[in-house]
Amino acid sequence: MFSLAADQGSVGPQVDNYDAFLIQAEGRHRWRIDPHPDSAAPCVPGLDLPILAHDQWVLAPEDCLYLPAGIPHWGIAEGPGMTWSVTLRAPHWQELASAWCDHAIRKRLPQARYRDPDLQPHHHRGEVPADVLRQIHRCIEGALDGADDEAFAAWFGAHLSKPKGHLAVTPTPAPLTSLDLRTLIERRGELARGPSRVLFSALDRAPLLLFVGGETHRLPSACRGFAQLLCESHTLE
Repeated sequence: MFSLAADQGSVGPQVDNYDAFLIQAEGRHRWRIDPHPDSAAPCVPGLDLPILAHDQWVLAPEDCLYLPAGIPHWGIAEGPGMTWSVTLRAPHWQELASAWCDHAIRKRLPQARYRDPDLQPHHHRGEVPADVLRQIHRCIEGALDGADDEAFAAWFGAHLSKPKGHLAVTPTPAPLTSLDLRTLIERRGELARGPSRVLFSALDRAPLLLFVGGETHRLPSACRGFAQLLCESHTLE
């Protein structure tokens, strides 16, 4: 994000849920932060957030301030200027758990309705028998907990590499064959991998997992160097 500010410009005190690197591109910017949030610490009077008065820095062009997630901060421009914000957000535990449960439901639970032909009649109206609870519980828990390390890793890498909607790559009308791809690389002299996020994972006694744009590819373990090269290079000659 690029932020332009007039003299004394500010968005006020705030707390973000992502890590941020604030790079001063032009002008000067004063930042007040609270590196150790504590409700009992002395605060700047009149602010909505507890920001300590004495923890502050003035950034000049080419200076950078790192703000971990959850750190209260307040920036005020000292003259006109521009700040670049580079932010990184870790996944939320609840979001991860919800995504894994959705995947397990689709892939590991039967595509059918609950049936229990061996259920014995019971005599109390409205009672949910204990054996019914146990059976349903075992089925659902088995779907969520029954995946081995490779199955979980295959889902997790694909989940992390899945692109946002505006970065999704449009596939070619017809898939490229190995020969087509080789011919293109030889003619152009390089291969640019575009905006897709590329990750890999190497587990013990399991194939190498390569994740590209939300898809999982299982490769021989000897391809680890190739996977590292794809992840570290945006252009391959």
